[in-house]
Amino acid sequence: MWRRVGTLFVGHARKLNRAFRGREIGLADLALVPARLNASTNDYRWFPLAALCVAVPLSASAEEKKEGWHLLDLDIRRKTFFKYEKRIRDLSPPDKVFDYFASITGDDGTRYMTPADLLHSLVAVYPAEGSGAERSGALRGDRRVQSPLISDTMKSSDFFKQFDADGDGYISFSEYLMIVTFLAIPLEDVETIFAMFDDDDSGAISLEEFLRVTTALRSRLRRVSHLRRTGLQTDKDESQGLLLTFFGPKGQDQLDLKHFAAFCTDLHAELVKLEFLHYDSKAQGYIPGISFAHSLVSHCRMQTIDQFLTRIDRMPDAVKTLKVTWKEFQQFAQLRQNVHKLAVALDFFYSTCARIGRADFQRAVAKILGQPLAEDMVDIIFAIYDADQDDDLAYKDFLYALQKREGNLIYAKQMLDLDSGNEGESVFSSIKSLFAK
Repeated sequence: MWRRVGTLFVGHARKLNRAFRGREIGLADLALVPARLNASTNDYRWFPLAALCVAVPLSASAEEKKEGWHLLDLDIRRKTFFKYEKRIRDLSPPDKVFDYFASITGDDGTRYMTPADLLHSLVAVYPAEGSGAERSGALRGDRRVQSPLISDTMKSSDFFKQFDADGDGYISFSEYLMIVTFLAIPLEDVETIFAMFDDDDSGAISLEEFLRVTTALRSRLRRVSHLRRTGLQTDKDESQGLLLTFFGPKGQDQLDLKHFAAFCTDLHAELVKLEFLHYDSKAQGYIPGISFAHSLVSHCRMQTIDQFLTRIDRMPDAVKTLKVTWKEFQQFAQLRQNVHKLAVALDFFYSTCARIGRADFQRAVAKILGQPLAEDMVDIIFAIYDADQDDDLAYKDFLYALQKREGNLIYAKQMLDLDSGNEGESVFSSIKSLFAK
């Protein structure tokens, strides 16, 4: 069997060397990934990863050499890389996630992230319409093509400068781990977790109390086992930027609940803003309906993602070109943060009517947010999650995508070692267990 596998890889290597003679082929390029050739069928073919990447044959025209030549068209490459990167986020340890999505390499080979890279590493975003981008990250050795439409805010965020102790404008691996640690705190549990930090019940957190918990949480980061291979370091000094913000230059200030809660809220809000800016690649102040649709399905189950991407492809042009403003996008993010309340409301409607129509959905939203969603957004939601277009929302699929994006365990379960076998374990119970030791 192994001889056949070896023959297969050697065969691919020879084909790649002939087809991509202008580019060095690495071992990672020989990895086989499935690509869907036809959106209306289940016609899959297996291709070497290099077949999806930019390559320039010696016989390419001047235009092809400028833009890059590909065996597969842009739409297929986008979908394939999108699913490939979802697996990286879901299944890889933090150092591998960081190494894949970090786009800046220092003179010494150390990798750094921009705010855009941070978003890509934490949120499954689809390439923005009109951006020309096909993926968010790259393996070492691959040519990384970054969209020229990425805004200055995506490259440098004032908010994340709080983490930037060295002032270089980039996010180091240590700073990244600190950000992930705070994102693991559910907003509804901020007050409870603050109390767990506040060991002496003084109503404020000291530097010593803060370091005790954050150090313990970071020590539980899941399977950070390849630092030597990736060249990443966890330098304690690189996480000092946030400590200066919280506790002052001498470390003697106290952090109260008000400022701690505001920081956690602002951190989640910054990710929402970065996601909107990602899809608003032309800085128009709105995103097209097709981009909002991609945002809606980006955290669906891997088993169903092709199905939902196909539904997006088949949406009427009138729906694809609808406009979702920043204010509307914020409103939907607020709904997502209240996904547990929404689940209770939709379960109630379904138990009484055995279906959830647009009016029921909007009524539930209005009860939670104080006002309904914009009708254009509801059109997009029902275009995706009402497959038969019979005014009956497949609400469990819809809720799953929202819970996966915003749920308490999205960061904690994937990035922190909280796999105790209890799916309901939260960051709160993890911190509580630290104090019980």
